[in-house]
Amino acid sequence: DNAQIMKKIMLARKSTKLDLSKMGLGEPLPRDVYMIYYLKQLLLEGNCLITVSPLIGNPYLNGLMQLNLSNNCLVELPDQVGLLVQMRSLHLDNNNLRTIPATIANMTILSRLTLHRNCLDDLPASLSVMHWVEIFNCLENPFTRIPPEVYAARFKDVDCLTMGHLEEEMKKAKMTSATQLRAKDDALEVSRKSVFGYLGRLRSAHTTLHLDLSGLRLRRMPAVVSEMTFLTSLSLANNRIASIPPTIRKLGGALVTLDLSYNRLSSLPMDLRFLTNVEDCRLNGMAMEYLPKEIRAAGVKNLLRFINMMHEAVTTGCLRLDNMELTDLPRDVLAMSNLTELNLDNNQIRELPGSITVLQGLKSLSVNNNPMRTIPASVEYMHRVERISLLGCPIEDLPLGLCHMTSLTELRSYSHELIPPPPARISTDEVIEKTFNLLDTFEHMIKAFETRRLDLSDMELSFFPNEAFQISTLTELNIGMNKFEGVPSVIGNLANLELLNLAFNYLVQVDFEWEKLTALERLLINNNCIAETLKACFGGLHALKEFMAHDNQFVTVPAEMCTLQSLVHCDLSFNHITHFPAFPSHSLPCLVHLDIRHNRIVDFPSAAFGHQASLRYIDASFNSIRTFPPGGDWPRLDDSVHVFEAKCIPLWELAHRHFTGAQHVIDLQEGSDHQPRLNWAKLETLRIHRNDLSVLPFDLYILTSVQELSYDAQYVKIPTQEIVIQGWAMLRCYMRRWNDARGSRHLDISHFSLRLTPVELTLASSLTRLNMS
Repeated sequence: DNAQIMKKIMLARKSTKLDLSKMGLGEPLPRDVYMIYYLKQLLLEGNCLITVSPLIGNPYLNGLMQLNLSNNCLVELPDQVGLLVQMRSLHLDNNNLRTIPATIANMTILSRLTLHRNCLDDLPASLSVMHWVEIFNCLENPFTRIPPEVYAARFKDVDCLTMGHLEEEMKKAKMTSATQLRAKDDALEVSRKSVFGYLGRLRSAHTTLHLDLSGLRLRRMPAVVSEMTFLTSLSLANNRIASIPPTIRKLGGALVTLDLSYNRLSSLPMDLRFLTNVEDCRLNGMAMEYLPKEIRAAGVKNLLRFINMMHEAVTTGCLRLDNMELTDLPRDVLAMSNLTELNLDNNQIRELPGSITVLQGLKSLSVNNNPMRTIPASVEYMHRVERISLLGCPIEDLPLGLCHMTSLTELRSYSHELIPPPPARISTDEVIEKTFNLLDTFEHMIKAFETRRLDLSDMELSFFPNEAFQISTLTELNIGMNKFEGVPSVIGNLANLELLNLAFNYLVQVDFEWEKLTALERLLINNNCIAETLKACFGGLHALKEFMAHDNQFVTVPAEMCTLQSLVHCDLSFNHITHFPAFPSHSLPCLVHLDIRHNRIVDFPSAAFGHQASLRYIDASFNSIRTFPPGGDWPRLDDSVHVFEAKCIPLWELAHRHFTGAQHVIDLQEGSDHQPRLNWAKLETLRIHRNDLSVLPFDLYILTSVQELSYDAQYVKIPTQEIVIQGWAMLRCYMRRWNDARGSRHLDISHFSLRLTPVELTLASSLTRLNMS
C-alpha cells in the first residue's frame, strides 16, 4: 500500500537504498520514488511495471549505481535512462522489452547489463562502444537482425541459445558447482565479446563502407547486410555459410569486393550476376561443385560472366564459354543435360574429357582455336550432335567412331581436307557432302546411370536423352508435359517398366514393340496428336491395368485390345473414334471403368463392351449414337412438330420398318428365344446423353445395379415420353412389363398414369392381351 511505500521512501533517504521488489507495483509509481537525493540502489524487480517514467533521469538520481527492473512487464525504456551516468549494474531481464534505447551507451562505468528473456529483435549499435561492461547476457531473445551464432553462449564448441540449454550442457560434463559457475561466466563472456564485436563491425561499416563479418561461425548471411546498400567491400570469410540468399543482389549498386572464402558453399547463387560492379570475388578454400577452379582462377569478370551464361543456359540450352582462358572443360557443364549448343572457342583447352558424352542433347559443339590435337573417341556416342567445329585446332587425327554418328551433318576442321584453310571458302552443302560418308550408322548403346524411376516431366524438352531408355531396371518413366513430337522405339526395350507417361506432348504416333513391355501396368498417352492406330502387338500388354488415351485423334483401336486381360480403367474420350472392333465374349474380364465420350460413334459398341460383367462405369455421352442394342436406328424427332404431322416420320412407316425387319425395336414374336445383349451385372453408372438416341432398348431393364442413367429425355420417342421423363426407376419398371410380355404375349401397363396411348403399342402386333387400366 502507499503507506508502506512512503515508509520505505523515508528510510531510503537515510540508507541510499530503496527496495520495492515483489510488491505488485504497477503504473504509475509515486513521484517521490524519483525524488530521493543520494540514492544509490533502486530495486523494483518482481512487480508489474509496464513502463518507467522519464523522471528516472532527473538530477535527484544522478548518483544511482544499481537499477534492478527484472521480472516485470516492461515493453520499453525511456531515453532518459541514459542520464544515469553513475550506473554500474542494470538488470532488465525477464521483461517484454522490444528495444533498448541507444542512450544506454552514456553509462560509461556500467559493468553489468542483463537483457536475457525479453522480446528484443535487435540491439542498438551504440552498445559496441561499451567495452567497459564486464557481465552481459542477452540470451533467449527472438533476435531477427542478430544471428544466433553471434549472441549464443558457447560451451565446449556447443552454441547455447538459452540458459537452460547452457546449464544442461554443463550437467552433462559432470562439473562441480564452482567449476560450473566459472564455466558459465566464461560462456557468457564469449557471448559478450561476440555481440559487441558484431555490433562494432556494423557501426564502423557506416563510415568505412567496409563490413567484415569473417570468423563469426555464421551459418547464414545476416539479413541486415542486405540493407547496407552503401557497402563497397563485404567479407564473409571463415564462416559456415552453406548458401547465399537472393537478397545479396541489393548490394549490386556499390559493392566492389566480396570475400566468401573458407565457407561451406557447394554452389554459387545465380543472383551474384547482379553484382555488376564487383571487381574482386574470393572463393578460396571450398570444394564447390558448381563453380570450377578454372573459372575462379580466370578472374571476377569471367566468374560473373560464367554465372550469367550458366543461368541463361538453363532455359535456352545454349552455353557460351568462349574467350575465358579455360584449360579444361568445367565439370559442371557435364551436369547440364538440357544443353543443345556448347561454344568453347578461343580458350586453352588441350583435351576434351571422354565424359562429354553425357551431353546427349548437344547438337552443336564448337571448339575453335584451342590447342587440341584430337577429340575423344567416345564422341561417337553423342546421338544428337549435328555440327562439330574444330577450326584453328591442330588436329592430327579423328576417331573412326565418328562414322556411327547418324545425326552429324557438319564436321568443320582444316584437317582431313574437310574445309580448306582461309582465304578459301566452302559452302555448307559441300561440308555436308564431305561428311556424309561418316554417317552410315548410329550406335545407341550407351552406358547410362542406374535408376528405377525417371521423371523428366514439365522440363520443356524437345529431345529425348536416349541413354536413359537403355536402363533395363527402369520401372517408371515420366516424360509428360514436354514438347516431344516423336518417341524413340527403344522404350519398348524397357521390359521392367510399370508406368509410362507420355501425356501432354505433341506425339503423332507411338510405335513401340509393346509385347516386350510385359510388366507395364499404367500407360498414359493422353493429350497428344496421335491419329495412327496402335500396333497389333499392343494386345501383348497383359499386365496393363490403366490406359489413358483421351484427347488424341484416334479413329479406332486395334482388335487385339481384347487380350488385355488385366485392364481395369480405359479412357478413350475426346478422340475421333467412329467404331470399335468386335471383341470375344471372354475379353477384358477386369474392365471396370470405360470412358468413350466426345467421339464420333454412331452405333453403341455392344459387340466390344456389351459382355464385360465387371463394368461399373460407362460414359458414352457426346457422341452421335443412334442405336443402342437391341434398338433400331430411329432418327431424332423435332419436339416442336407433332408426331403425326407430315414433317416427321409417319407412324405407318415406323411400323413398316419394324415389321419388315429393317429397324427392329420390339421382339415379341411367338416362340422367340430372345436373350439380352447386355451383360452388365455390376454396372452402376451409364451415361448416354447428348447423342442421337430416339429409341431406348427394352433390354435395359436387366441393369438392376445401375444407380445413375443419363439420357436426353426430350429426344427419346420410344418408350413413350410420359414414362421417360419420370426417371430411371419408372422407366425400368415399364421396360420390365414389356419383357414379361415376350413369352406370354400379355402386356400389363396399368397404373402408369398414362394419358396417351404409347406409340410402341402399334409395333407389338403379336400381343393377345393388353391391360391399360
